[in-house]
Amino acid sequence: MVESPLPTWWLSTFNYLGLAMFSAISMAMVIGGSEWNPRVAGRGGFVGGLMFSVILLLVMMGLLVRIPSVGESALPTLKLFNDLNGTLGIVAAVVTYLMIFSTTIGIFYSLGRRVTVHYPDRFHAAFIVLTLVGFGLSFFDFTQLVATVFPVLGWVGILIILLLAATWLLHGREKIGKETRRRDKIRGLILRKLDPRQKFLRRHEESPVALVNDAEDELPGSYRRALRNEIIEDALVELK
Repeated sequence: MVESPLPTWWLSTFNYLGLAMFSAISMAMVIGGSEWNPRVAGRGGFVGGLMFSVILLLVMMGLLVRIPSVGESALPTLKLFNDLNGTLGIVAAVVTYLMIFSTTIGIFYSLGRRVTVHYPDRFHAAFIVLTLVGFGLSFFDFTQLVATVFPVLGWVGILIILLLAATWLLHGREKIGKETRRRDKIRGLILRKLDPRQKFLRRHEESPVALVNDAEDELPGSYRRALRNEIIEDALVELK
């Protein structure tokens, strides 16, 4: 039987939530930070969190139904699928491996970006080294890893949740709202500049919101293309 490193089930629940947050926060910051529109990043985070909650609820219900047979397994979710169907168990094992792989790659990617922030040309080398180190550590006993490392990471994740919530409630929401409105104004100015049907005057270029030329240069290529497509769609609507 696998002994739980925590005394009660509800502590384990919170700890697992923190572990999931710890695993996701690094890549979420990279993905969210690359999105020029904070509102879109927020909606993406909400949808992702909702999907995670639904999947977690379904897995929990399945485990509760089969708790007598999966309760003593080191990998209860995998045991659940294997009990249902042998082929399904193999598929679940592959999916679990890919899930672990994608999670670790995301963590190593963001960590590599952090450690090479001042030396971007060394990112690929750092990423490969970190991945190989992680691969070597993966050969340690999994149950020991779960019993020692995971609880610590879980409480760190809970701390991150509390810090994010406190920051959001104290001043983060106001700052993000102000930044979103500022970027909306910049977006409107850039749309005016890109749209040949509108006049882009000096007062627009010297707007106190931001320097439009600099803001346009900072836009990702995908977002710039989206703005141009929006102009084209508006023009087509007018032609109709």
